[in-house]
Amino acid sequence: MLEKERFICKKSYLFWLFILAVTILTFYKISSVLLPFYIAVFVTVLFSGIISECEKKFHIPRAISSMIITLLFCAFVMSCIYALFNVGTKATGSVVKINSDKDIVGNISILIGNLLQKFEIENTFNLLANQFSDLVADNISFIVSNLVGYSTNIIGTIFLCILSPIVMFMMLKDSH
Repeated sequence: MLEKERFICKKSYLFWLFILAVTILTFYKISSVLLPFYIAVFVTVLFSGIISECEKKFHIPRAISSMIITLLFCAFVMSCIYALFNVGTKATGSVVKINSDKDIVGNISILIGNLLQKFEIENTFNLLANQFSDLVADNISFIVSNLVGYSTNIIGTIFLCILSPIVMFMMLKDSH
C-alpha cells in the first residue's frame, strides 16, 4: 500500500510541475501583451503608499494624486527615451558620414578599374566587382527584412506608451 501512495504522490508532483511549466510558458509567450500591466503593477506597488499619505495628510483626492504620479512617471520615461534617441541620432550621423565616404570609394574603384585596364587585369576586377555587388544586394535584402521586424516593435512600443499610463492611473486610483 505504501508503494501505491508514493506512486500517486509522484504523479501529483509531476502533474503540478507540468501545470507550473505550462503557466510559465504561457506567461512568457504573452509577456509582450502583459508588459503594460506589469509596468502598472510595479508603479502601483512603488507609489501607492505615497498616494495614501497624500490622501491622509494633505486631503488630496486619490484621483488627483494618481494623475500627478502618472504624469511624473511618464515624464521621467519620456526623458529617458529622449536621451536614448539623442544618442541614436548621433550614431545615425556617423552612418551618414560613412555614406558620404561611399562616393570616395566609388571614385577609387573607377581609378583602380582604369589602372587595372592598363595592366590588362580587367576581368579579375570585374569578377570581384560582381561579387561585391552581390554582397551588397544580400545586405540590402537583410536590412529590408529587418525593417518589418522593427516596424512591429515600433507599433508595440507605441501601444505600450499609450496603454501603460491608462492602466497605471486606474490601478493607482483604485488601489487601497
